[in-house]
Amino acid sequence: MYGNVDATIVANNISNNATNNVVPIDEAIQDFSRITQIVDERGMAVILKDDEPCYVVLNLKEFEEIQILRCKFFNDIADGVINENIEALQELYKC
Repeated sequence: MYGNVDATIVANNISNNATNNVVPIDEAIQDFSRITQIVDERGMAVILKDDEPCYVVLNLKEFEEIQILRCKFFNDIADGVINENIEALQELYKC
């Protein structure tokens, strides 16, 4: 997700992780290998722009896990909506 839920998750992750996962954008531009090293060691790096978290760099495994959780989250919501409205949906199907 790229909405408010993910922003909250990222913000919580930033505050729960050591501050050495956070790198200003100028340093990231000058030494991207440092970013990849942080990601290799800790799973993610946060890049600040104007002193605010702006970018998250993840290793591919972490990214894939997030995508799986996103799909599960949306499927669970869809299942709930369908279950709550099954009778109305069945009536619509008859038409």
